[in-house]
Amino acid sequence: FAAARVRGFQGSDLKADDCLLATPKHFAAYGAVAAGMEYNTVDIAPQTLRDVHLPPFKAAFDAGALTVMSSFNDINGVPASANHELLTEILRGEWQFPGVVISDYTADMELIAHGYAADERDATKKAFLAGLDLSMQSGFYAAHLPSLVESGEVPMATLDASVRRMLQLKEAIGLFDNPYRSLDPAREADTAHLPAHDALSRDAARRSIVLLKNQGEVLPLKKSGQHIALIGPFVQDRENIEGCWTLFGDKQRYVTLEQGVRAVVDS
Repeated sequence: FAAARVRGFQGSDLKADDCLLATPKHFAAYGAVAAGMEYNTVDIAPQTLRDVHLPPFKAAFDAGALTVMSSFNDINGVPASANHELLTEILRGEWQFPGVVISDYTADMELIAHGYAADERDATKKAFLAGLDLSMQSGFYAAHLPSLVESGEVPMATLDASVRRMLQLKEAIGLFDNPYRSLDPAREADTAHLPAHDALSRDAARRSIVLLKNQGEVLPLKKSGQHIALIGPFVQDRENIEGCWTLFGDKQRYVTLEQGVRAVVDS
């Protein structure tokens, strides 16, 4: 599945206009946090980590993924975004991953909350030396990397290697030839929401549904002779259908839960 997702995003040509760079996430064991709480700790046996949580990432990299996002959680006391064993020894050493590691949103900042770093500067040093190339959003790298390199706490060779990886990635996807190649409103208008694409998305959503129990044979919904209560704040809500982290979208195209049910059942 991971390999198929990478091939679907990237296609066969990284410089093609319809290529999207795949970024497997969150590396690693993000689904094993205590009590299922985001940002929480992970207490896991090394064998379980390697047998269950790492193989999908390895499959994605073998399929050609050139970036990966580190996770918020710690792994046995060491935050993933400052975990040298994970980001350098396994990822670059064992797997020979040549690409770029980017943090989740302010994950390097969370090193302080984890109690792993004393302050911003310490968090920057620990994350970068562990193998984190890019810091998302926190601004820590811009603020503190120059002085860390100047003082010798971060070797220039380590910085050079990280910069080289990012430049190689930009070259691989054609950004040196045309840094704005993806910014084409006309092409977006011609390709977004094509009927064939919408039909495929609908079919994928339909096939992904798992019915655990159909007590009283409620499903499929009957056209008439059935009373259905729709309860909750999102019954008529269009905006939250998008989910979080959705930056673009035409909300008028969305079908609310109420609209969908009324289209099937006589009101």
